[in-house]
Amino acid sequence: MTLGDPAPAIDDPLLDHLRGHLGLQGLDYAEAPTRLFGGNNTYVYALRLKDAPPPWNGPLVVRILKAHRASDEVIYETTLQNAVAELGVAAPRVLLAETSNRPLGGAFQVMEQIGGRALLLGDVGAEVRGLRM
Repeated sequence: MTLGDPAPAIDDPLLDHLRGHLGLQGLDYAEAPTRLFGGNNTYVYALRLKDAPPPWNGPLVVRILKAHRASDEVIYETTLQNAVAELGVAAPRVLLAETSNRPLGGAFQVMEQIGGRALLLGDVGAEVRGLRM
């Protein structure tokens, strides 16, 4: 099955970045990044970190902007996402936002993962139709 442009391999570069960001050189994955589908303008992965401090110790999602998106969009999306989460709405909080295309090939966010499905998945569409979330 072809889903358009290939998703970047992020396991090692993401872990190295998170080790530096958190100051934990021994940090490792409890569950390595697994690609999720549904993002039209992003690559989305689910992961868990092993023995990480809160709030990094729960299920996480990495969203990497695709090349056609402006890297500063991650700041706008992070601000909006965290404002909604502060209202007590069931929305994940962004823990890290990076505008650099390094190390993952595009600007990215690391956020909490919550249950459910993407808010606009049914209305806007997805890369994969008929996928049960």
